[in-house]
Amino acid sequence: MGQASLYFWVHSITKNPKSKYFRPAIDFPLSLVYNTVIVKIYLWERANKMNDVFVERMVKKKFETTDMLVILGVILGIIVLSLVGIYVGFFMLMFPMLSLLIMAGAVFGGYKLISMRMLEYEYSITNGFVTVDKIMNRATRKRMTSFECSTCEDIGVYQEAEARLRTRSFDSRVFATQFADRRDSWFMIVRSGKTGKTLVVFDPDEDMQEAVKKFIPRSLKFEKFGRG
Repeated sequence: MGQASLYFWVHSITKNPKSKYFRPAIDFPLSLVYNTVIVKIYLWERANKMNDVFVERMVKKKFETTDMLVILGVILGIIVLSLVGIYVGFFMLMFPMLSLLIMAGAVFGGYKLISMRMLEYEYSITNGFVTVDKIMNRATRKRMTSFECSTCEDIGVYQEAEARLRTRSFDSRVFATQFADRRDSWFMIVRSGKTGKTLVVFDPDEDMQEAVKKFIPRSLKFEKFGRG
């Protein structure tokens, strides 16, 4: 008998003294016990939901000198390809439509390359499971990595450990930071089903840092952050 069916059966016999199943000495206590159990289950489920941890953060990659140089290079490439297209289409093959196709292709390709520099990163943690996504031009989303915090082997401020991390071997390195110099960034060394042994460098805010600390191995937490 399902939970709802059992509830309505108990409810009907305890509220209807004429029911052939009505037994005051048994059914009223049964109803009381059943309703008590239902309330406890409800409170337990509600407490579990309240204890769920979910934190989300999005950061936008800052435009820096490197990005500007790339964009200038792309624009220069568009101009050069367009001039070549005009020369080939109008003067060599006498086929103007070819010039238009080359110019259109150059502009479209240049737009795609420039839009790839407009990056945002989104991190989320749900009960210890972390995802890191890259969003290009607010249109295309790509999952960079995902992992359980319980697989974390090391954690800390990236710039403090940058020298030793450069010499270590990883299956993947994931950089999802606002600045190219990784200022104020954190790192985690984790095991991911998607990217293997992975170095993740990102910019968690204070809320996300605290959420991550709850789910990394206890010995690592004590080693890096003490008892706090």
